[in-house]
Amino acid sequence: MALTSGERSALWRKRQRETETKHEEYKRKERERYKKRKALEQLKPIKYLTEREKRQKPSICTPPNSPEGLQPIPQQQQQQQQCNKVRGRRKKNLNRSRAYRAQFRLKIERNKERRLKNKYKTSNYRLIRSQKKDDVEETVKNIMSSQKTMKSTLTLYCLLVNNLRTKYASSNRKTKQIMKSLVFRESMLRKYKVKSYTGKATGISMREIRTRESNFRLKQLAIRRTIESFFTKDDNSRFKAGKKSTRTKRKRKMQPICTLETVLGYSSKRKRSTNVSLDLRKLIKDITCNDRQKSCMYRTCDRCKDNKIKTCTDNANINSGKIVTWKVWKSRRIERKDPKNDTGISKTNITVREPETGMISTLVDELQTDIERLARHEFNIAHQYITLKKLKETCKDDELIMHVDFS
Repeated sequence: MALTSGERSALWRKRQRETETKHEEYKRKERERYKKRKALEQLKPIKYLTEREKRQKPSICTPPNSPEGLQPIPQQQQQQQQCNKVRGRRKKNLNRSRAYRAQFRLKIERNKERRLKNKYKTSNYRLIRSQKKDDVEETVKNIMSSQKTMKSTLTLYCLLVNNLRTKYASSNRKTKQIMKSLVFRESMLRKYKVKSYTGKATGISMREIRTRESNFRLKQLAIRRTIESFFTKDDNSRFKAGKKSTRTKRKRKMQPICTLETVLGYSSKRKRSTNVSLDLRKLIKDITCNDRQKSCMYRTCDRCKDNKIKTCTDNANINSGKIVTWKVWKSRRIERKDPKNDTGISKTNITVREPETGMISTLVDELQTDIERLARHEFNIAHQYITLKKLKETCKDDELIMHVDFS
């Protein structure tokens, strides 16, 4: 049988002690090795050892018992307090881990109890439904067992059905809806498999049983879709950043949309954009032959590239050299007081509306240049929206649309 490492070491030490010369040589080598390790600072003095290292060497580091009546020195008290602190922290961590494990076990038991409760609840519901069905079937058997009872029941049934058919045929729409809600409980009729027979017996068609949306409801849906389409446009809202920032409504997970302005701001913006865009689009249509064609909007079309804006004054007044004044938006760099700055003054850019003076011909030429630039801009915006919408509609499951706006 093979010897263990401890047994082999014991045999080696025994052979060393049997020969005195070998044992003395071994002790000499051990002393040299100790001095070498101490010179290389591989051995720590006792005062530099930690509490754990001191506990691992009890024969060296454990002080003798103090005689009775002597108080421990302050250093011993400090070491004892530190040991107690470490021991208390370890105990606290153990108690916390024990509490976490107990909490996890209680959570598992709670889930088991919840599943059992749902199981018993479902079985009880099924039992109640079967008892109700059994009661109806038992009533039918009792009626069929007696000829007299069966005759009375059939007579009552015929009277009720005939009166219901007559009343339903001569009633208005609201009364018909009330009668349908009282008679046609679809879940109950489907349970006993008499839904189609009930419709034939009472004269109420299945098409009329199904609820249809009224005109008022359809108008509400149309208004809602219009409002949603307005607020979900790219120029009115932005998607909230973050992959995990989602909201679930009616089992549909969607990303939140942040509006760019308040409701009043949107109202004034819509009115302002409607009033201005109508005039600008009219000017664009005056100088182009097709406002949806790139060559016309980029002013490269042979038919309309030389078209000019139609003015209410004749060419004589335009070229007369008369001086007029108009207002133009311009960017200006101004100085403002800034308490955070060392000099107390900071420079910023602002856009101001300033009056400008010139001839009528100059004003018309500037307007013509701006309209041509606006035509290109309008075509680019429309093209971008149409292209992005087509990409969204035709996007596959393994494709991604990334819209990056470097503004």
